[in-house]
Formats: sequence, C-alpha cells, structure tokens
Amino acid sequence: MRAASIVRRRLAFVALFFFGLLHGEEVVGQTAPRRDFEHGMRSGIGYTAVIPDVMAGIGAWHVVGSGRFGVFADAKMSYPDLGNDSDYCPAVILPCTVEDIEAEGIHLELRDVDQFAIFNVGAMIVVGPEISFLVGAGPVRHSRFREYADIVNDLDLLITDDGTFWVPREPASEWGAQAVVGALMRLGGRVVIRFGYETSPGGISVGGYWAFSG
Repeated sequence: MRAASIVRRRLAFVALFFFGLLHGEEVVGQTAPRRDFEHGMRSGIGYTAVIPDVMAGIGAWHVVGSGRFGVFADAKMSYPDLGNDSDYCPAVILPCTVEDIEAEGIHLELRDVDQFAIFNVGAMIVVGPEISFLVGAGPVRHSRFREYADIVNDLDLLITDDGTFWVPREPASEWGAQAVVGALMRLGGRVVIRFGYETSPGGISVGGYWAFSG
C-alpha cells in the first residue's frame, strides 16, 4: 500500500511538472514582444516644434529595413499666422507699409514679431535600443511684422475692434536655409520624445511621436 502511494505521488508530481512546463510556454508566448529602436519600433509620427517661435508642426521618422539608418521629415510654422490675421493690413490702410504708417504719426508702435515656416529632411542613426540621433537641413521662410495701435479718443474711429493692427516689415518675407540636429529617445511603450537644436530661428526643437512597427 505504501509503495503504491509513493508511486501515485510520483506520478502526480511528474504530471504537475509537465503541466507547469506547458503552462509556462503559454505564458512566455503571451509576453509582449520587445519594442525599442532595435526591435519592433521602426516608424513614428507625431508633433514637433521649435520653442518658443514655431509651435505648430508635424513630423515623421522611419528606420529602413532592419538596419540602423533611417530618414525623418517635419514641417512646422508659427501660430497664429499673422499674415492671415483679421487685423493684418486693414482695408482703410493703403499703402500698408511701415514707412507710410510712421509718416502719418497717428499710430503707436507696439512691438515687432518674427514668424517662421520650416521644412526639414534628414538622416537618423540608431545608436542603441533607447536612442537615435538626427541630422538634417531644410528651407525656412522668415516673415516680419510690426504691431501698431490707433491713437484716437473716439472708440468709434478705431480701424479694428481692439485698435491694433499688423503691418509687414521689410523685407516682408524671405527664404533661407537652416540645419537641425537632435536625438530621439524612447520614453516607454510606443512613446518617443525628441530634443535638439535648429539654427533658424535658433531655438530648441522638441517633439513627441507615437511609434509603430511598420
């Protein structure tokens, strides 16, 4: 009887052992696949900007094949675009130039504002599972505006609702070139953040991307 009991216990142990192996394989099979720049995270799309002058933008990157090299691109602009503002060059102001406005002497100069539209393309290199470097260049449109305020006592005579308006400075818009460097860093899961520097307008570039395997 005792021998039979020992045999049953041993058979039960063996059965439990193999059940554990099979169950363990299922658990391993259900484990989430590794996801970083070297494994399963090959593309990303998201938001990018240059602090503090260019705050609206979109960007994307892609690692080619299973290698360490890839490409990136982004486009961003100052927001809001003063050239399309309702207070830009009101119809009653003709011609709408800084020289003519200041020659009248009836408006107060408030401030100057520079705005940018930036387009970048470049290369990226994966240097580790958590980080990749970026280097690129692209064209930049630089626009200049000057804000004025009416100097009137009668509110009914204001040429805009709040009495302020924008005038293009000369040159009103010009194109140039810039360079950009930066790094992509895996924040966890599918989130990638970007830090770098752009020579025009001369500021810190930042971004956040949602990464995927495609």
